[in-house]
Amino acid sequence: MAAAAAIHLMHAAVHAHVHLLPNSKAANIQHKFKSNIELLTGDGIIPFAVELVAKSSMDMQPGKICRVIMEITRAFGSQGMVDGLYHELKVLNDQYLSSAGSGCYENYMITDEYICKKKEGELHACGAACGAIMGGGTEDDIEKLRKFGLYVGMIRGLMMGKSYYEPGIQEKLEEFNGLAFKVLESFRGKKNIELISSLVEPCPSYN
Repeated sequence: MAAAAAIHLMHAAVHAHVHLLPNSKAANIQHKFKSNIELLTGDGIIPFAVELVAKSSMDMQPGKICRVIMEITRAFGSQGMVDGLYHELKVLNDQYLSSAGSGCYENYMITDEYICKKKEGELHACGAACGAIMGGGTEDDIEKLRKFGLYVGMIRGLMMGKSYYEPGIQEKLEEFNGLAFKVLESFRGKKNIELISSLVEPCPSYN
């Protein structure tokens, strides 16, 4: 539970900072607090999340605790969600689309999928991997569940994204859905596999 709470806290910290970014989707909202308070709130949440994992897992092996902390910080750092936010801002500022010419749609789709991977896919992958680590899973189990989490995150991210009704998205959803179920095949017969598989459902069609 500590790892799950820490992931939620880190996610909240990122969104606390999103409001401060120029030209972001949340830039025009009404702010209850000034930007300095919002900035410090997000900054304060991050170390608290790390502390929560360290304190609440004292009965676990130190190596597992360190690995979970590394998984979480990597998922939200400069190679994870922050990278996704950076590319999202570039799209919103039309820096990709302005010079793309006739191929702008393809470039946009590639960028949108990359943003989804960084903001949603790797977030879910992190949660799945942390659960496997703290649950005593083997390295093979950890990596398989990481892949499953990535596919689930991509499905949810694309379904919530602005490109959901664009051509090709339904095919992508079906592809990730199939990949997620394929990963779970190796866990057939194991405890809670039905609960885990319920995270992936047949993709609705809006053709």
